Amino acid sequence: MSATVENNSGEQYSPSESVLPTLDSATGPLSFDIVEEEKDFHALEPDWNSIFLQQKNKLSEQSFARALVAWETVGRPKGRKLFIIVGRVRGRVVLIFPLSVQTLGPIRMARGLGPEFYEYCDLLVSPVTGHESSVADAWDLAASQFDILRFPAIRTTAHLWRHVEKARAARWDPITVPYVNCREWTNWDDYLRSRSSGFRQDHRRSIKRLEKEGHLQWVVVDESRRLSDALNWMIDRKLAWLACNGKETATLASKREFYLAHCRMRLNAGDLVLIELLVNDQRVAAQFGFCTGGRLDCEMIAWDDAWKEFGPGRVLAVETIRWAFKNSCEIVELGVFGSEFKSRFTDEAAAAGFHVFVASGLGGRILLEGRELTRALKGGFDRATAEFWKTRLKSLASRGLE
Repeated sequence: MSATVENNSGEQYSPSESVLPTLDSATGPLSFDIVEEEKDFHALEPDWNSIFLQQKNKLSEQSFARALVAWETVGRPKGRKLFIIVGRVRGRVVLIFPLSVQTLGPIRMARGLGPEFYEYCDLLVSPVTGHESSVADAWDLAASQFDILRFPAIRTTAHLWRHVEKARAARWDPITVPYVNCREWTNWDDYLRSRSSGFRQDHRRSIKRLEKEGHLQWVVVDESRRLSDALNWMIDRKLAWLACNGKETATLASKREFYLAHCRMRLNAGDLVLIELLVNDQRVAAQFGFCTGGRLDCEMIAWDDAWKEFGPGRVLAVETIRWAFKNSCEIVELGVFGSEFKSRFTDEAAAAGFHVFVASGLGGRILLEGRELTRALKGGFDRATAEFWKTRLKSLASRGLE
């Protein structure tokens, strides 16, 4: 695909070139290049890590390690192609926009480089030498190269968000993500007292009921073999719950290798937090997340359905927050899903866009409208009817691009 984009200086350039013409900035001329080969992806690691460590809020989803494991376990096996936009000032990397390419017939779709599940996406921008004008140019470059851009989730505080909001053809589901700001309380006891009396009574009742069943333990996993066992147990519990509720299971099942590899890597790096709730040495619930730069981002929680009436999820979540206070975490984000359940733990929530699609070409706009029609059809007709119209719209998009 060949396209022309106008940068903030009013100049036009072809983003398909390996190195783009420069844009003057406050710190020097800015140029972009595209990383498409794996060897160049690996070579980017030192600069990627350097910018990541400069961030005030070190978000685990922006780490090089996560992007690499996601590429090796999800992107490459699915036949994606790398498309990492790298911005440089005088040769120094100041911006990284990690994308992968999915081809749907004649249509090119950009996806955030990740496990393609429920992760947040954003550009990684140096707070020292990067600036918002470079973000705008990186966004324009991406938009010029693809018919549609797709991201699982984007925080409304992300660099990307303002460009998503301004796009002419964009769709997303607004969500809220509960989080605990540990800085608001002097200690754990103060935090717990801030919760409603009903919440605290439910928690004490669950503890007493579990203790009647046997010896209660919380175990922080720090050994690789136990980690693999716990993760497989969690994913199996999640899959069973999805199947029981008539929901699709293939997507989560396909991420098992990613979670196993990524969590092993993060365990070795010392920033994985996986806590198990045991009764008589039997695993009843487990939760894991990643602790970086004073943040604990919880990613998955699961429990044995046979113990559901004992409230193991709430008991474990409370213990996880206690762990965060003990280990001087400033923020605990409780995860993308289950906001109704998780809102009992906090009065604060961050806003985000979920299932984000931005169309930048005719084919993308047709696909985007097709997605909306498919969602509507699924509400009133069977899946076969929805798939028929989805296929039909793809055909129309193909004709439109000829």
